[in-house]
Amino acid sequence: MLVRSVVAVFLALPVVAPVSAQDWIRVRSFTDTTFTDVDFADADRGAVGGASGVNGFTLDGGLSWFAGTNFGSESASAVCMLPSGTALVARHSVLRSTDAGRTWTRVDDVPEGLGIADFQSVGTRVFMIRSGEIWASDDDGLHWSRKLERSEAPLSFYRLRFVSPMVGYALGGSLNDAGSAAHVARTEDGGENWTTAVVPIRKIDAGDFESAERGLVATYEGKLYRTEDGAATFAAVEGDFPRDTYLHDLRFRAPDRYYAATTDGRILLSTDSGTHWREVFRDDDGRSLNALSVQPAATIAVGDGGLVVQENLVFQDGFDPPR
Repeated sequence: MLVRSVVAVFLALPVVAPVSAQDWIRVRSFTDTTFTDVDFADADRGAVGGASGVNGFTLDGGLSWFAGTNFGSESASAVCMLPSGTALVARHSVLRSTDAGRTWTRVDDVPEGLGIADFQSVGTRVFMIRSGEIWASDDDGLHWSRKLERSEAPLSFYRLRFVSPMVGYALGGSLNDAGSAAHVARTEDGGENWTTAVVPIRKIDAGDFESAERGLVATYEGKLYRTEDGAATFAAVEGDFPRDTYLHDLRFRAPDRYYAATTDGRILLSTDSGTHWREVFRDDDGRSLNALSVQPAATIAVGDGGLVVQENLVFQDGFDPPR
């Protein structure tokens, strides 16, 4: 299915005034439609997707954005910008664009129907969570193969996090009348094989890893847990993370920084691997922040009402090295 071509028009200009005392700027968006995910291929090129087929692109590290062709009525649950310039969006099917969103083509290799939760580009490969399955592509998302089959007792994953070309994690969990549990999958061979586990904490909504062994996750009940052994065990974090704070995204940026995007429009920052936190941005209207991108560009958050917020590293003491 080919979506008809429409010339993309630049509609975004940065607002230079900081929106908080911590050097964050709000970037004027091309839409007031909710954004659900954002991803960058490098320091300049990124893509954003949202409700009702809305999508957009940046070529200057997120300072300005232009609208791509609407890819249909379906909302994007996952977005990926690949080094080749190919963009992927998905919800119940995968769509590709090789021309910065002017046209979108459905990928026939992936059956429609099951929900797609996340992408991650790792070197020349891209991985995808499709319900309780993990898929991989070696040709920019044109063809896919299943690497983790859906189990008889289905596991649910929502986040992909690779810490190196070889070691990666899928995080998620279940929430039903019987209770809640976290689900984790781990690969040590570049995504060819995965081991899975049900972990005795609540469903993981967000999380990331600093190394092959050390990571931080947030559960649906608003609590933080840390692992020091590659997700074999988790311990509650004893710190000052605000009570009754619920996260849509949690990302690590070297050397010790974690960024948290909250459901009530705040960005929280920890500079000691998740023990202590401070608020660095708050949306005046309390719009939910739904996704973060931390590499390789400056940290960017997107959310409801077309909200785009960028950390302004130019006026800070140095730049965070990408991991």
